[in-house]
Amino acid sequence: MNLLTKIGLRDVSRIDLICNLITILLIIFAIIYACISYTHLSETIPVHFNANGEVDRYGHKSSFIVLTAIIALMGIGLLTLSHFPQSFNYSIPITDSNREKQHALAASMIRQLNAFITICMTFMLVEIGMIAMEKWNASGIGVWFPILFCVGLILIIGNHLVESKKAK
Repeated sequence: MNLLTKIGLRDVSRIDLICNLITILLIIFAIIYACISYTHLSETIPVHFNANGEVDRYGHKSSFIVLTAIIALMGIGLLTLSHFPQSFNYSIPITDSNREKQHALAASMIRQLNAFITICMTFMLVEIGMIAMEKWNASGIGVWFPILFCVGLILIIGNHLVESKKAK
């Protein structure tokens, strides 16, 4: 029995394994970054950005730890959830003939979404840290970030829906 079978990932694609690895590494990075950066933060840090990506609200630097905890809990939660595709809702009826393929597609979508969201949230954590430590003269995350975030989500979910319909 190989390692992937032992940890319940025997039928996981290479892309899914890469997504899981990215998620885990970014969670570890976010925790280390938060621990190292926390003492260097000013007492108030950016906690909200408007639609143009500009800071529109500041809060206590403890919010930095909260964001790090959200990144970790969300990442671990979605990694765990991806192992239970039988509990998901599906856009097509699940039958004996399509169950295995639909479960694999849905679990893969969760892993891809998890990696993408973790990348985005870790980017925001670093950006907030850099603004709060005045490491660069940025006024926010930029107008492009919310757009790219939405486009990324739409592409991942849209691709899954198309693949799911093909695999009826």
